[in-house]
Amino acid sequence: MPAVVTLISTPKLRRSHEKTAQYLGRLKYEALFLNFSRELEEYIRLLAEGLPYSHVIAEIRRNRLIPEAVVGNWEYYAEPILKKIENLKNAKPNVSLHCYGMPAYEHISAQLSVKIALQTFRSMTTGKVDVKAWRSLLEEEVKISLEASEDEAEWVSSRASKYSRCACISETSNPVFSERLKEMGIKVKILNVEPEYLSLIHI
Repeated sequence: MPAVVTLISTPKLRRSHEKTAQYLGRLKYEALFLNFSRELEEYIRLLAEGLPYSHVIAEIRRNRLIPEAVVGNWEYYAEPILKKIENLKNAKPNVSLHCYGMPAYEHISAQLSVKIALQTFRSMTTGKVDVKAWRSLLEEEVKISLEASEDEAEWVSSRASKYSRCACISETSNPVFSERLKEMGIKVKILNVEPEYLSLIHI
């Protein structure tokens, strides 16, 4: 039988991740896939083993595994999940923990965010919108996002097939990820943490 993956679809908002943390304690699964960079997997396991949250975060910062420009924002929305890991592992000791994010994506995305901020500043100071520059930035963002979704879906698919039931946290605005999983033979169930948010992004 194909693996069944429950995609917990959530926006990158702290409130939504607090709700997601609650769902993690209720669902049944043999493996949990977290939408954090694969470089963070050993640190997630340290949290699961009971190392202090502040120590693990300090090590992530020290090793610059999350770009300095976004690490504060990342920690703010990710904290509810990160602080749930130890309790989750204690309640489900046999659950396998995986981080599936493409390692380069956070860094490339951070660089792109800086470019967008600079372009926004130029538009505000000059009162002119450089349509060509904005189109180039948006096309670059879409290209990077699609590449990351492809890479991450392949990575999750190759590991989810070892289990019968998995849970996977996924960003709400990323339908490509779930479609690629289905194409790879994974049975996908979607749990929308914020259904009203999903409706807004499709208006």
